[in-house]
Amino acid sequence: MGKKNKTMVLSIFGVALVAIVILFATGVIPGFVAVPTDESGTGTGDGQAAVALNCPSDGTTDGQLRYEDLSASTETYLAPTAYFVPTEAGVDTVTANTLATDGTYSTAVNLACGKKYQPVAVATAGSIQGSEAAVFTAAGPFKKITLVTSAVSDLQGKIKDLTTDNWARNCSATSDNSTAFVKLTNATQWNASTTTDWNVGTDGFVNLLLQVKTVTTKTLFGVEGLPVYMGVNASASHWDEPVVNVGEGQTLKNLKGTLSVADERAFSDFEYVYDVGQIGERAINIYFYIQAASGIDPSDQNIEVEFYVVDKFESALGEEVLDGAWTNAATQQIVGSTIRNRMMVNII
Repeated sequence: MGKKNKTMVLSIFGVALVAIVILFATGVIPGFVAVPTDESGTGTGDGQAAVALNCPSDGTTDGQLRYEDLSASTETYLAPTAYFVPTEAGVDTVTANTLATDGTYSTAVNLACGKKYQPVAVATAGSIQGSEAAVFTAAGPFKKITLVTSAVSDLQGKIKDLTTDNWARNCSATSDNSTAFVKLTNATQWNASTTTDWNVGTDGFVNLLLQVKTVTTKTLFGVEGLPVYMGVNASASHWDEPVVNVGEGQTLKNLKGTLSVADERAFSDFEYVYDVGQIGERAINIYFYIQAASGIDPSDQNIEVEFYVVDKFESALGEEVLDGAWTNAATQQIVGSTIRNRMMVNII
């Protein structure tokens, strides 16, 4: 073949190759489409350098999830409700198909290729902790992600009177000065001793050490990065605001007035709410000092302390995942537990 003919063949081959690429890119031939996006893959067109994403011709990426309990001694998978939550307005939240407990990924759902999503699992009260994975850009034919969690537990606790240096008597105990932890319930109560509640009197005070930890080992009460609320119900007309410290840390600030709308509604009967942080199998020390209001005898004005996990839940007002201690339904439910983890301090 002469040089001229070789050149012609190569030219024809080059034109054909360009044509095939164009047909793939425009979707005329089924295959992968290069979707222009900004540098972060959001597709917002904010002027940043464009990058190419390999997107299927139908413009969707298959999203699949599974949910692993890393605190279990053997490989364990759970099946909470989970979502792919978009990071930009105008993109729909996608509900993941039912998660499996055998380690396989959920059946695929369609994600908009080139859009950013965050996988999120919502809590199942008292049994499964909510979780979220890193934000990713949907690209290619599929995306498989493993969410991780730790086992959850309610709390057990005990109370020490720092004025007398004696452990208080739980109402279900058989002796005074008991150092045993007691599982918290909706109505766990403590007296100063067998025969009497705390006798405070006018302008008196109560100075306590609250010790709390999870009921079972290798479990957590609280989600990493989210608060654990300690609500305090102590009548403002009888008691001043308490001074609360966790360990040797700084005095905690009252968070009432800064909570979500749903949590403000749920904590309406509480004067104070504090963030005491995640609680595990090792007891934390909460120092709690409260003074009677000036000139007031707080007789029979018991002090209630309750603990609540802030976790992820599905909004009752639409397809949205929120963080909170209580749901935003008309009849509110606790998000992270099936009980109110309560410590009642009985005042005579």
